[in-house]
Amino acid sequence: MPMTPDSRQAAMAQLEQSLTVLARAMGGRQARPPAEGLSVPQLIIIGWLAAGGKRRISEIATRLGVSLSAATGLADRLAKAGLAARERSREDRRVVWLEITPKGHELLARTGERRRQLMGEAFSVLTDEELEEFIRLVSKVVHANRKEPIPE
Repeated sequence: MPMTPDSRQAAMAQLEQSLTVLARAMGGRQARPPAEGLSVPQLIIIGWLAAGGKRRISEIATRLGVSLSAATGLADRLAKAGLAARERSREDRRVVWLEITPKGHELLARTGERRRQLMGEAFSVLTDEELEEFIRLVSKVVHANRKEPIPE
């Protein structure tokens, strides 16, 4: 039976509340990142570097919505921790590149394992069929909002 505009609005309010509670519960279960002193923006940067290769620090600043000096500080701390390496451009000495190191890849692997373990615990209340349907529906919403076709 189709929803009325009022019932759809009520459903969206319930969804918003449920997703907020779920996000808080998952965040509360998250352990501190495995590298002592690693901030969430630093972990995000490491993920970007792993997914897309080396990046200019100016690009990192833009994507994070921070100043160039703030991004430089984040990059410096990642380099000091051995998670990323800085490299000056040969063509333009003003350009500084940041690239993930093997230690950075190891860190991402550990954090990914922990995140998947926590997700498994949180979603253990679903049957296999329910989990597959949930994944299908979330993927549909994600892809629709990215304006990409849904993979077969």
